[in-house]
Amino acid sequence: MDKEQSSTDPKVHLTLTIPQAHAMAEALEIYVRLGLGRVLMVAEMVADGSIPIKSRSLKIPKMDAIHNVTALCDEIRRELGFQHGESYGVGSRAVSDKAHRAYEIEKVVKKALALHDNPNPTFRGVDYDGLSIRYTDDPAPECVITEGALP
Repeated sequence: MDKEQSSTDPKVHLTLTIPQAHAMAEALEIYVRLGLGRVLMVAEMVADGSIPIKSRSLKIPKMDAIHNVTALCDEIRRELGFQHGESYGVGSRAVSDKAHRAYEIEKVVKKALALHDNPNPTFRGVDYDGLSIRYTDDPAPECVITEGALP
């Protein structure tokens, strides 16, 4: 772990809209997955349009570009020593502190958003679990959704 945190260390408070918080949670999830070695995430993002293909300068069909990006991601994965479909689990000691921090933040943000978006679901998915397992010695991140502006 990085240096010890104390309760007197400065804290960061964000004010986000619900759509901004959803975007942040998605960005955290991508960072965590990349930190686990899931580099094929990049190809998935190209395929679903999250990472755009600059079509005007593209000299090959879009599907060929997606296939090429996937092949390049496979090469990166192999260079990192992973077999097809293999990645670290979030609890692995090989995962960086930064990825573990992102995971912990992601879990609390996703729980707050899930409770805000649907406080009484018929089925409680994993987003409702919150941060049940800790991987850092940091103070636990907190996420609170309030109506209107804070004082």
